Amino acid sequence: MYYETDDELEAHYLCAMLNSDMVNKAIKPFQSKGLFGEGHIIRRPFMLSIPRFDLNNSEHARLAELSMIRHEKVSKISLTKRSVATRPGI
Repeated sequence: MYYETDDELEAHYLCAMLNSDMVNKAIKPFQSKGLFGEGHIIRRPFMLSIPRFDLNNSEHARLAELSMIRHEKVSKISLTKRSVATRPGI
């Protein structure tokens, strides 16, 4: 799944929202569970009423800013073990 936008702040706002505890807690009652624990959430976050990004909303702008800060920090992490998440081309 993907979302296209020409607005970097909007992308960071959505990233912050989709990775928030608020969204995680809201989808838990609808998340499938199997023998190996909780299943993939795929479309569940999009069933929520996430407000559209509004640059004039100071909370939206702050979430985008925090996401940018976290992305910068994560980009500097050196991964030492190979896994599905770190394989090139995936």
